[in-house]
Amino acid sequence: MNPTPPSSSSPDRAAEEELPFELAISRIEDLVTRMEAERLPLDDLIAAYDEGTRLLEVCRHRLDDAQRRVEMITVRADGSSTLSPFAGDEAPTAEEGSSRSRQR
Repeated sequence: MNPTPPSSSSPDRAAEEELPFELAISRIEDLVTRMEAERLPLDDLIAAYDEGTRLLEVCRHRLDDAQRRVEMITVRADGSSTLSPFAGDEAPTAEEGSSRSRQR
C-alpha cells in the first residue's frame, strides 16, 4: 500500500506558507547543509529536496509580492519613467503600463 502524498493544504505546507521570508531562507540553507554533509537515505534526501523546493516557491512568491508592493515602473508617453508606489491590484503591471503608454 502506497502512502498518500501530503495535499497542498496539509498543516506542514500551510505552516511553510506562513513562515517569514528570513526563516524560510534559513530553513533552505539548513536543508542544503544537511543534504551535503550527511549520508542520508534516499527517501530522506527526496523528502528534504521536496521541502526545499516548496520553501523556495514560498520565497519566490514573497519576493514577487514585495516587489509589487514597493514600486511599480510607470512609463510615460514621452518615454520617461517614474517610480511610484504600488497602489494595489487595480494598478497596471509594469508591462501593462508600457503597452498603455505606447497606445497613447
